[in-house]
Amino acid sequence: MSPKQIKAIREALGLTQQQLADSIGADRVTVARWESGRSTPTGAYRRALEALTIKPEGKPSDALLEHLQRAIRDALKGQGPTVDDLPKQKKEGKKRGRN
Repeated sequence: MSPKQIKAIREALGLTQQQLADSIGADRVTVARWESGRSTPTGAYRRALEALTIKPEGKPSDALLEHLQRAIRDALKGQGPTVDDLPKQKKEGKKRGRN
C-alpha cells in the first residue's frame, strides 16, 4: 500500500491522522510515517487499512471501528503491552512538576 493510497483512504473517510490512528490502534506519528513513505503498514495494520477501502464513500461505522480495534488487539497479543495495558491517568491530582 503506497503512501498516497493511505492518505487517500484517510481523506476519503474525512479523518485526521489522529482519528485514523485511534480507529486502528496505532499512533498518529505512525500514520504520518506511512503517509510520508518513511515506513509501511504491515500485518494487522495493513489489513485494517485495506478493510477501510471497502466503502470509501462514507465514514466507518462505530461497529467497524470497534471490530478493527478488536482485530488489531487480537493480532498483537503477546507482542508487548497494548493501549489497554497502560495505566489510566487521573484528571485530578498532582500536576506535572509539582508535588
